[in-house]
Amino acid sequence: MNTQTGNKTGLAGWLFAAVLAGIMLGSGFQDGKEKFGVVDLRKVIMDSKINTETTNRVETARKARVAVLTFIRDHRVITDEQATRLRLLELKEVKTDAEQTELAGIRTAVDNAGKEYERLNGLPNPTEPERQQLMSLSRTFQNSAEILAQYQADFENDFDLLKATEQNGAVDKATLAAATVAKSKGFTIVFSSSAVVYAANDITADSVKEANK
Repeated sequence: MNTQTGNKTGLAGWLFAAVLAGIMLGSGFQDGKEKFGVVDLRKVIMDSKINTETTNRVETARKARVAVLTFIRDHRVITDEQATRLRLLELKEVKTDAEQTELAGIRTAVDNAGKEYERLNGLPNPTEPERQQLMSLSRTFQNSAEILAQYQADFENDFDLLKATEQNGAVDKATLAAATVAKSKGFTIVFSSSAVVYAANDITADSVKEANK
């Protein structure tokens, strides 16, 4: 995962080989005849709040993962337990006041440990207790590289899964909006606009409005 916070992740680059390969059922027969329509689900997604909301969730998730990786990279004297709690709390979409306080406490403790490591490492003649403490902090420092590498790999995998889940959710919401419009207008079948050359009954604009409700 790129840890540059300016690297935006949106829906515009995803889209959607299987957005509607076939058909979407509408409201059944009307006067014994089928009534056909078309919809551009990509446009329903991109022109409605589905795009904004989905993009915001993906970007928030990305920033949370970047924050964990950046903090560990910049504050290398972090224990396994501290890293685990940092990761858990930072990735929570909604944090309680107690969790916010705990997260701030972890960051402060790790920052202080790093300063102590630097202080002890600069002593010309450390005492035996200071030398033992320095050795302990040095092991923690070295272990943090393994933590960082593991979290990097974990985040690459789970972020890909999150994006796929959000993509599927966006398609489902757009499909539901189009189906609602199709039923209200008495269509029996609505095709993807990518599957037809021309159709007069395009419900895309109405589907955008429905998605924005």
